Amino acid sequence: MFSSIIKHNQLLDSLYKQLNADLETARTSNDLYVLVEKANAFGKPIKYNNQLVIAIITLVLISGILLFIFGQNLGWFKLLLIMHIAILAFALSRLSKHNQTFRQLSKRICLRKALYDNQLVEVEFEPYQMTRDLQQRFVDFNRGNDTQELQKLYKGTYQGVEHQFDYYYYRFHYVERREESSKDSNGRTVSETKYTHYYRYGVFLDFPYVADLALGKPGLFFKRGIYRPASNQFNHLYGVYGHSELAAAKFLKPAIVKAFEAIHPLFSDIFFQFNPQHELCVSFSDNNTLNHTLKHSLEQPERFITELKQPITLPRLNIVLEHIECLMKYSDNNFSVINEEDKE
Repeated sequence: MFSSIIKHNQLLDSLYKQLNADLETARTSNDLYVLVEKANAFGKPIKYNNQLVIAIITLVLISGILLFIFGQNLGWFKLLLIMHIAILAFALSRLSKHNQTFRQLSKRICLRKALYDNQLVEVEFEPYQMTRDLQQRFVDFNRGNDTQELQKLYKGTYQGVEHQFDYYYYRFHYVERREESSKDSNGRTVSETKYTHYYRYGVFLDFPYVADLALGKPGLFFKRGIYRPASNQFNHLYGVYGHSELAAAKFLKPAIVKAFEAIHPLFSDIFFQFNPQHELCVSFSDNNTLNHTLKHSLEQPERFITELKQPITLPRLNIVLEHIECLMKYSDNNFSVINEEDKE
């Protein structure tokens, strides 16, 4: 019995390695369909048999209980206890891995299909150099006082009703380091370094209509705003920062103010920066912009491929891109004039 369980799980390990390798080399949606068809042709349930692992966990728990009841006076009690804990931890990790292996692979396949359907291409980059470059261009990449790293970068093209533009979507990781002091049992002050991890997501692109302007939570990066439009709601949500009150006033016409008010509740800690190089970075804390969950997975390959063949949309990413197009639309007639006035 146990030999058949081990053999089945070994076959699944081999299938996973093959499918994972195929995913790494996939370049089109058809490549993904071929990958899933291989899972469909496996001919056996694509689910690990955990009977052996569960049996081990059960035996270790029973043995551990008996050890506590009858073995605490034994000289090697601590050694046996450590062995029980180690075996239990290993068995639980195997159980967790078995339950997640093909589900996680299914999520990666779904993400890859979403990228293909939305004309997004993952960009390879040197993390340190790219992070330093973005820190020079946008203040949002200077968050944190410890680790700061760009983790993912995708290039896309947006085709709107009135505007088309190339853009980059990213995931940025940063760490806040802090020292905390407390008293130990002897009354001595003990310092401990703690780390909190954060992630930012967003898009950046060329934006020729305005420069050197930022909109975000009041006091986030800049101390004093330069302009307040007539809308109290807008002024409650955003501070406006930059060097030219005239440029800010001409950019923030009523239609654009309403657009900024509309997008604010849809994203956490949203921040806009139009840098001096006429680039725009829109950043936020929400991690679900590229999320799309399918009902089925590789564990049900026939249903999974049927679902996978349906077009995948990314509505939250589209909200950001449509907002940017809205800014372009209402800026088109303004900033060819504004830039000339500023030069004068």
